[in-house]
Amino acid sequence: MKKKGYRYTSPPDAADAVSEEAAGRKETATAVADVDCKKDVGLLDARHDVESGIQEKELISEREEALVAEKKHLTASLHAAAKALENSR
Repeated sequence: MKKKGYRYTSPPDAADAVSEEAAGRKETATAVADVDCKKDVGLLDARHDVESGIQEKELISEREEALVAEKKHLTASLHAAAKALENSR
């Protein structure tokens, strides 16, 4: 962001500076520069990797049994729906 003439102490500060209600040219330029900067330094990929790791560890692992049961239920529902569609032709 500094290279593009902006001075923010952290990535969230740039996003917080953009008002959702009245986004004019300045706000749009700031938002575009912010996203470009995050892409350039790999922040978006890094954040995705960290959040995915947290989800894997804390959300998926702790609820594996319920997720497996839900997957079985959805798979059975999809098969039943496919069969119903096939029989309706």
